[in-house]
Amino acid sequence: GGGPRPPLPPLSAFVGRTAELALLRAALVDAVARRPRVVQVEGPAGMGKTALIERFLADPGTEHRPTVLRAGGDEAETLLAYGVVEQLARAAGLDPAAVTGATGTLDDPVTVGTRLLQLFDRDDDAVVVVVVDDAHWADRPSLSALLFALRRLVVDEVLVVIGVRDAITGLPEGLRRVVGGQQGTAIALSGLAEPELRDLAAQLGAPLSPVAARR
Repeated sequence: GGGPRPPLPPLSAFVGRTAELALLRAALVDAVARRPRVVQVEGPAGMGKTALIERFLADPGTEHRPTVLRAGGDEAETLLAYGVVEQLARAAGLDPAAVTGATGTLDDPVTVGTRLLQLFDRDDDAVVVVVVDDAHWADRPSLSALLFALRRLVVDEVLVVIGVRDAITGLPEGLRRVVGGQQGTAIALSGLAEPELRDLAAQLGAPLSPVAARR
C-alpha cells in the first residue's frame, strides 16, 4: 500500500578513488606510448576493486579507446585448466582451442603464453587493456601462461589490470615480481573516507549523518 514505490537507485554510484583512477589512466597513457604496464588492484572483498576497474574502463581519460579483453576467476573454476585464457580468447573473438590447444590435449603454459602474446599484439594499432579480475581464483595454468606473456612485453601497446584480494597468497611469485618491477604498479584499496561515504550513501538514496558515517 501507500502508492507506488520510488524507483530503485542506480547501481553505478561511484565516489572517491581519484588517486587510484589517476594511476590507472597514467598507466594507459604509458601503454599508448608503447610502454606496456601491469597494474595490480588489491583489496579485501567488497572494497570496490571491480567498481574501480569498471569506472576506469568506462572513462579511461584519453581519446584512445582501448580494445578490452576481459576475464575473471571463479571459485568454482579454480581447477579448470586455462579457464581464464579461454575467456580472453572469446573476448578477442577467437575459438579458445586456437589458444589453449585441442580438448584433452591442452598445450603447455609456454606455448599458450606465446599465443597470448600474439593475441595482445593486435594488427589494428589499438591499445589493448587486459583485465583479469578475481585473479586469486584464476586457474594456475592460465596464470603461468599470462606470466610468460607479460615477461615478454617490450614495446607493445598493452595494459594489464589484475584484480586480487591478497597478492601474497593469491598470485604466483612470478606475477608478484612483475608487479613490483619497472613495468608494474600496485594499488591497495582501503575504505572510503567519511565525506565519500556520505556522498555514496546520498547517491544510493540512504543519507548518512556525520556520526553514522564516522561509525
